[in-house]
Amino acid sequence: MLSACSLKLRIHLASFVLFCLFYLGLADFVTVTHRDVIENGFNLPHKADAVFLDLPNPHSAIQHAKDAIKLEGN
Repeated sequence: MLSACSLKLRIHLASFVLFCLFYLGLADFVTVTHRDVIENGFNLPHKADAVFLDLPNPHSAIQHAKDAIKLEGN
């Protein structure tokens, strides 16, 4: 099963994303966390199937994204 993690810098966006996921029936597949991934990383060492950098400065989080991506498929 594919799992995803959504990390939002602004708390109101994290709350809205969580509301939408419940509404769409997808809350069991996504973890929503409020944190600054540029400063603190994703805290998912090689556990993520995918990382989307929807940030003002996505280049600032590339190394953190690389650290979060699984080393092998499946």
